[in-house]
Amino acid sequence: MSVQHRFSVDLVKAAGAFMVVVLHVSASGFYQFDENWLAYNFYDSMVRVAVPLFLMVTGVLLLDRQQTLAEFFGRRATRILPPLVFWSLIYTLVREGERFDAASFFSRLFVGPAEYHLWYLYALLGIYASVPFLRVFYIHSSASERSFFLLVWALINCLWPTFVTLAGVQHDLIGTYALHSFLGFSAYLLLGATLGTVAIERFRFVGLIVFLASGLGIAMLTY
Repeated sequence: MSVQHRFSVDLVKAAGAFMVVVLHVSASGFYQFDENWLAYNFYDSMVRVAVPLFLMVTGVLLLDRQQTLAEFFGRRATRILPPLVFWSLIYTLVREGERFDAASFFSRLFVGPAEYHLWYLYALLGIYASVPFLRVFYIHSSASERSFFLLVWALINCLWPTFVTLAGVQHDLIGTYALHSFLGFSAYLLLGATLGTVAIERFRFVGLIVFLASGLGIAMLTY
């Protein structure tokens, strides 16, 4: 990875981290429908891209690598499991105090997050499971094949649910056409890796317009 590419990746990660902070601050008043709600809604809507940014960066960093399954899952486990166990323990100790039971803690650890904010670490475990297969597809597919997959994924995950909500459509398009293969967060990795090959400098202004329009659109539809 070139120095410029590395800088771009670090910049996106820094922006994503900042957005996560703004998102959590905004969420504190999002369900309080007072005179400040419009501001909460605006900031909340403008930073909804935070988690997708992190997943797209993951795709940039992982999908073009050649690794064995043992090497890949070994490195992912050392990065995810220690913070997952540590912060789950901290949250549980704070909440339960003297009632803390180690056996119960470890059994619940496999069921779900001890605190809602830890959902991302659990999601990463499932997303990482798809990386070896996404790698094969990314490395051996053509640009048009990747674009087709991402187009269908965007239609199924973004446009269709929005249309269903606004138009009140009851038809189960996803179930009827068995489009479940296009669901989920994993495609963000493919999207990031694909965009990582584009000369972003040529599309900075367009990207900024898309970002602003998307954020404002979310705010308006939420309103």
